Amino acid sequence: MCPAVAAQYITLNRPHKGNSLTGTMMPQVRAVWSEVRDDPWIRAAIVTGAGDRHFCTGADVNVVAGRGGMSTGTGPLTDEVFWSPRQNRVWKPVICAVNGLAAGAGLHFVVDADIVVASERAAFMDSHVNVGLVGAMENIGLAKRLPLGSALRMTLMGKDYRMPAERAYQLGLADELVAHESLMDTAEEIARSIAKNSPAAVSLSQQAVWGSLEMGYAQACEYGWALLRMHWAHPDSKEGPRAFSEGREPKGVTVSPIPTHDGGRLNEVRFDDVRVPVADRVGAENEGWQVVGSALAVERHVQFPPKRLRRDLQDLVRWVEDAGLGQDPAVRGRLAELAVRVAEVEALALALLGEIIAGEPSAVPAAYHKLAGTTVAQEIARAAMEFGSPEALVKGTDIEFMWRQAILETIGGGTSETMRGLVARQAFGLGART
Repeated sequence: MCPAVAAQYITLNRPHKGNSLTGTMMPQVRAVWSEVRDDPWIRAAIVTGAGDRHFCTGADVNVVAGRGGMSTGTGPLTDEVFWSPRQNRVWKPVICAVNGLAAGAGLHFVVDADIVVASERAAFMDSHVNVGLVGAMENIGLAKRLPLGSALRMTLMGKDYRMPAERAYQLGLADELVAHESLMDTAEEIARSIAKNSPAAVSLSQQAVWGSLEMGYAQACEYGWALLRMHWAHPDSKEGPRAFSEGREPKGVTVSPIPTHDGGRLNEVRFDDVRVPVADRVGAENEGWQVVGSALAVERHVQFPPKRLRRDLQDLVRWVEDAGLGQDPAVRGRLAELAVRVAEVEALALALLGEIIAGEPSAVPAAYHKLAGTTVAQEIARAAMEFGSPEALVKGTDIEFMWRQAILETIGGGTSETMRGLVARQAFGLGART
């Protein structure tokens, strides 16, 4: 990932084999394209090859020979082939940085890229017919980018014809021809320029242009008109013109996924320089954080109900009885202590609920409640782990789930460390810890 340009690098990394492709690589490539497609933080992708000699030399023919044929199935194209961005329904800009020879199946990445930047060392070749295979998918893509005769020459002459980078640039197969040492800088510069623009507008513009290759002119214009009208409802279509008229950069909303501890996914939403009309404001001017604080207090009460702690404790008591530990004095004493702690959390929850009902929820009682709840959840989980020995943490067991949830709740709803700081400042007037 190149954070400065929000671009995902995809590097074909088999330089000892000419960066050739094998059937086992396709699921990995498909997964990478899925990440590019689904992660809103990624604005563009740059595809290149490892080393200085080859971009991608296509299928590893030795592997094909050893297998006795191609590994791809006989179903429809949309079910079998997932090398390129178009084959994976990726509608984000893809820049192909061709650093050496691009041949055979390696041309998938070239012909389906949005922009092709070629090193002066690059060359383009198709050798399907030399090894008894049909030049079809990549070659159809060549015919969309090259004059028909040039595409057929490359297809039918096989390895006897290598199109040099200069000729590819002259004919339009490559959009930019640069010195080898400038290849990645140029690709990144293009990605950086694109990443500044509205992602929604960029994506729909891509679809309009690529879609036109499949249609007649009038039909393509109708399709583009439909995409254009659909985008009018998007906030960027209003913010862009407003920013231009005010002489500033447009602001927007960035959504980035955050993986969770249990394998799920949350979204982080960032609003850039949001301006709320006076008529739409909630609460007094410049007191928005008080409204947010009250909302968070309610959220923390809902997110950490004491009933769940009571249930966890009951589950632990049941597990202790089933394990034959119910008569152990130390275990019984620990359970009694936990019962008192749960009752304390219930009392705090009732106090906070009273404030919420009165319409006056405040951050400090909510922070107390959150801290007490997560601390007791950890204590119950820790006791379960001690009673059950390390085997209790085997994935899938009730105790393992209890411990995992305790960790999640320590982070969720505002980290416990943040809650401690809030109590220290607002309840006791202490400064932030440095």
